Amino acid sequence: MKRFKLWELFELLRRFDHVQHEFELWRKAKGRQGIGVKSVKEVATQDLEKAKNLSEEAGYWQAVMVIGLAQTHLGRKANEAGKQGVLLEVVESELRHVVEALMADLAQRSFIQIELDRAEFVDQDALFGSTVQQNFPTAGKDIKEAGNCLAVECSTAAVFHLMRAVEFALRALATDRQVSYANGALDTKQWGDLVTALESKVADLRKADTSLLPSSAIKNAQVHFYHEAMLEFRSFNEAWRRHISHARENAFYDRYQAFSIADHTRSFMQHLATKISETSTTPLYWTSI
Repeated sequence: MKRFKLWELFELLRRFDHVQHEFELWRKAKGRQGIGVKSVKEVATQDLEKAKNLSEEAGYWQAVMVIGLAQTHLGRKANEAGKQGVLLEVVESELRHVVEALMADLAQRSFIQIELDRAEFVDQDALFGSTVQQNFPTAGKDIKEAGNCLAVECSTAAVFHLMRAVEFALRALATDRQVSYANGALDTKQWGDLVTALESKVADLRKADTSLLPSSAIKNAQVHFYHEAMLEFRSFNEAWRRHISHARENAFYDRYQAFSIADHTRSFMQHLATKISETSTTPLYWTSI
């Protein structure tokens, strides 16, 4: 997401306006009233450089060009000026051109306001927490994009990225349970194929002799963990993923629905991350809870 430092620009424009106001007082007093030389120097050097850097970051190339010309002109006039008034009038003129260029660049663009209750979602690398970030790194980009979509109220797009994030978790779980196919890698298989294969693995675990595990309590905990995960993946697929993946009239979500789905997805992936990771696997049979 491209972010704009609006407050910094506002502060610069406020300073430019203040100095221009001082110019106006100086002019009305016909040079008899003093003007802050320090303010003039700061505007002519530091503030214009800040405005140029801010404009470059934002891609305001018209303003960048005008500011560059102003800096060159002011630098030359500063060396030529025989008295303060000459330089002040040049600074006033150049500032006016700079402000006009900035306003013109602003007028050509549209800005999105992020509501206060969504500001926390913007550009969050660990939106679902550090454990999910560490255990499911390939889901990171989609989780971050889901947060950005929630922030700018692109709710249906947020759900789309959330389902992609969950799919990375599904493939990690399939790897953990040693699911494999003779005719292709895991990342070539459909969601339904992986869920079916995993359910078969859970069924085998349920039938496993208790002697293969340290205790029946550990076996029950392992079966419960994987069975619960499979129910969740089935629900994700039936409730949201299949609908969001196809062009259907009712496959749209509002801000509240998307937030609810994001909250559910976060809770599920946080729970899954207590045992499952893309970078390691659990024992075929758990040795502890």
